[in-house]
Amino acid sequence: MATPIIKSSLSNLFLSTASKLAPSSRSTSLSFLLLSSLQPHNPKSFYPFFALALKHGFPPNAQLLNLTLNYMCKSCCVDQAVSLFRELDHGLIPFDVITYTLLINGLSKKGRMDEAMDSFHELKRRGLSADVYVYSSLISGFSEMGLFDKARELLDEMSQVGIEPNLITLSGMINGFAKFGQWGEVRMVLDEMSGRGISPDAVTYTSLIDGLCKGLKFKEATKLLSIMVERGEKPNTVTYNVLINQLLKDGSIDEAYGVLEKMEMTGVKPDVATLNTFIVRLCDLLKFDDALKMLEKMLDGKYGVEPDVRTFNSLIHGLCKVGRMSQALDIQKTMKKKGCVCNLVTYNLLIGGLLRIHKKHKAMRLFEEITECGLQPDSCTFSIMINGLCKMMQIDSAEELLNQMREYGLKPGPFDFSPLIKTLCDLNLFDRAMDLFHELEKSVVPDVTSFNTLIYGALKTGKFETAQVLLKEMLHRGFSPDLKMYSSVISFYSRKGDIDEARRVLGQMVANGISPDAAVYDSLIKGYSLLGKREEIIQLLHEMTSKSVALDPRLVLTVLDSLGIDGDDKGFLRDLPDFTKEALKGKEFTCKELVEMLSKSDRNSEFQAV
Repeated sequence: MATPIIKSSLSNLFLSTASKLAPSSRSTSLSFLLLSSLQPHNPKSFYPFFALALKHGFPPNAQLLNLTLNYMCKSCCVDQAVSLFRELDHGLIPFDVITYTLLINGLSKKGRMDEAMDSFHELKRRGLSADVYVYSSLISGFSEMGLFDKARELLDEMSQVGIEPNLITLSGMINGFAKFGQWGEVRMVLDEMSGRGISPDAVTYTSLIDGLCKGLKFKEATKLLSIMVERGEKPNTVTYNVLINQLLKDGSIDEAYGVLEKMEMTGVKPDVATLNTFIVRLCDLLKFDDALKMLEKMLDGKYGVEPDVRTFNSLIHGLCKVGRMSQALDIQKTMKKKGCVCNLVTYNLLIGGLLRIHKKHKAMRLFEEITECGLQPDSCTFSIMINGLCKMMQIDSAEELLNQMREYGLKPGPFDFSPLIKTLCDLNLFDRAMDLFHELEKSVVPDVTSFNTLIYGALKTGKFETAQVLLKEMLHRGFSPDLKMYSSVISFYSRKGDIDEARRVLGQMVANGISPDAAVYDSLIKGYSLLGKREEIIQLLHEMTSKSVALDPRLVLTVLDSLGIDGDDKGFLRDLPDFTKEALKGKEFTCKELVEMLSKSDRNSEFQAV
């Protein structure tokens, strides 16, 4: 999305050059201007440029409008495309058949067939002749919805006006019939295609199978594959890959294996992409033994295809995620033995896996190996190592790596500093964390995570003023603390007894569009309890009801403790508000009833019951 300054520059550039161009070139200039600032979800963003062209005597034409409509429909912004079309439908731009084709196609793909037909009739009223692409879009749309009578009517109309259906037209019908399991109709359309001299090839069948798979119509896709073979068209590797890929995504592992077997039986060899898809999915499902068997078959030549670096990396990635580092390192050895060169992804995966199980020395050895084999660590490598070392509380080693990044010409970012800042705060080394934060500020802009981490650290070590300064700085830089951050700050001030400051932060939180939850009110009630302010507690409960804040058992126990319910003075109960059923998360009793119930029984057992 272009900024206003960029838009202004583009506008000036267009105006300064358009007047020097031939009229035929002006539309192209405006096209480039439009494309550079397209906001497809906001059709009004296009209007200023059309107005700009008209104002300066460069009327946009249908070609320019078609370019825009095509972009919007492909961006799934059909509503916006229709809006733009209607906005300009005043005879200013002469719409052509392509304009209507784009609109009808966009509406048909969305299943908005009434609107598509309205546009079709409008096209005719304007004296334009629908072509094969208009009819194909409508036929495909109706077929996709199972409205085959409508599709047939349009097919007959095509013949009446002398337009021959093409491969796209009839493929749309096949796709619809296949989707609804009408295989007799599929065969009939295929026969019709043959009678017209149209032969669907492997690409056509593959496209249809892909569409069915994406709609989770695997049974229908498999059936269409059988029909493809039956009619003498041999599926290729891509055809099988499409089916296997979608089956694996759906978790239908056995069915995918079945397609692989069928592939081999028909003499179509799987390629490395086919087998890599299997290995990735098997690792995702933690079926590592199956994935390793597949690799073993590849290495033994049973599939007739050699594993590539992605094959090995996929296995290494899966094994590292579950801590099976011995096997992951064995895969790397096999990789080298087979002459497959390890890339930086391989090393990053292994280093990260080793650090997760606290194998620092092995990870550092692999880090050294990166340069030994002619590679250079990147920002990702350093981030993995710094984060891993911080989780091991190895702050000196992590800080050393942070400095080492610069030696490789890399600029540390907030994601490199943040883990170290967090670890320093966890170790109560807040001053050192602040020093690191100030170092970060010299080279890059700190992110929201850096601020959050430091504020938590300041609160943890009792540095409330520093936390307040950091919070103000965070807001000044345009960062928005989340509910958890505000809740923590309010909790710390409340526990400190500084209820005024806690309320001030609450006001700031609400002003920033974040609604307090039960945890925030729980902290405030505890703060007022420390000060012995019963009336303020009751006011807070009324405030909760007015804001429909859900009441939870922990808060009820806090109220119970704060209001001294164990005594004989229970007159204040009449001042407690009634919470709605929704605020009680489906419970059928009010705040008063909860407090009375808890006051009469053992709190721990009732806490569990509620």
